[in-house]
Amino acid sequence: MIKIQRLSTASFKITSAQGKVIMLDPWLVGDPLWPVEEREPSKLAEINIIIVTHAHFDHVSGVEEICKANPEAMVICQLELALSFMAKGIKNVYPLNKGGTAAVDNIKFSMVGADHTSSFLDEQGGYQYAGTPAGFVIEMEDGFKVYAAGLRGRRHRPDLRYEDGDRRFL
Repeated sequence: MIKIQRLSTASFKITSAQGKVIMLDPWLVGDPLWPVEEREPSKLAEINIIIVTHAHFDHVSGVEEICKANPEAMVICQLELALSFMAKGIKNVYPLNKGGTAAVDNIKFSMVGADHTSSFLDEQGGYQYAGTPAGFVIEMEDGFKVYAAGLRGRRHRPDLRYEDGDRRFL
């Protein structure tokens, strides 16, 4: 059985039928909604795969903490954002572009388009471009598909779709 747990505004923890733990857009640092028990290093160490749709703080500010707790965690994101993570010393980063698919532990992550911006505040107080935003179609080991993006999904025919702008499941 697939388990989906909403941790924050756009942060979701998805546990596949085979027990793989996927974190979507981890806003951990400074987020008042993220459950306290889910902040424990032992809970963060359970995360196997992190997918990030874009570089805004409320989608990436937990990536480093999760990777510290589990250095084997795979990070999947858009190329420019991936290069930024690698420059910070994060290992196991899988750069992807729209239209591409990454297969990790028999789970497929297909990157699709999304309408938004993607930048982060650098140490000098300026904004840095971090590639274009993306959505993901996640195909679990059993073929169940989840669509995570601010767009309507028809191409991949997901079984579950979360639309960030509408804050609802469809």
